[in-house]
Amino acid sequence: MRAILAIGLIALIVGLVVQTLRLRQSAAKNQQLESQIAELRSVAAAAGASPGAATSSDGEDRTELLRLRNQVAQLRAATNELHELRAGIHHSPASSRATQPAAEFVPRESWTFAGYATPEAAFQSMFFAMSQRDQNAFVETLSPEEAARHSEQFADKTPEQIAEKWSRQTEKIARLTGYRILDRNEISPEEIVLVIYAGNEQGLLPMQMKKVGDQWKFAGIATDRR
Repeated sequence: MRAILAIGLIALIVGLVVQTLRLRQSAAKNQQLESQIAELRSVAAAAGASPGAATSSDGEDRTELLRLRNQVAQLRAATNELHELRAGIHHSPASSRATQPAAEFVPRESWTFAGYATPEAAFQSMFFAMSQRDQNAFVETLSPEEAARHSEQFADKTPEQIAEKWSRQTEKIARLTGYRILDRNEISPEEIVLVIYAGNEQGLLPMQMKKVGDQWKFAGIATDRR
């Protein structure tokens, strides 16, 4: 029960952090629109206070009237955008994420090679390879850049040293009972960060997944991602 409550709390915290960042951005834009609307309203009031301008034969008055009408149109557009922004804040996915239950637990017994069609499938394929201590299969799950970094670790090692180092790297994964995907943050169409919870010992793991051709690959821990 404590483990379930802890996982639920972590999911809540992740959701609240994402929501806070998005609300800060929305609040800044909201404030900017409020200022713009206030300015344009004063201009619109001035336009309404000069009904004779429409019939004036003076060229400057006609130009001023057109300018004021244009600013009134901007006022309406800004007002509509503000209404949409406020509605988006209250109905955004981030605002409801914190109330959603924790993601489904993926037990180790169900891990398998799941291919590379989706970030989630590629991640499971990578974890499965590590749990089986299959280094060749693990390298196949990596992006080219991450595969090169992995190879550099073993460049000057003997076969015995490579086996020992690889065993240490996979030891924690081999002990895991499963994992949960708590969040899915799309950085771009070719890059997604999966926030993984794999037990208290591992904590939250922001796993960067990158699309290479038509396949998703593991591109390292996204320590600089939110």
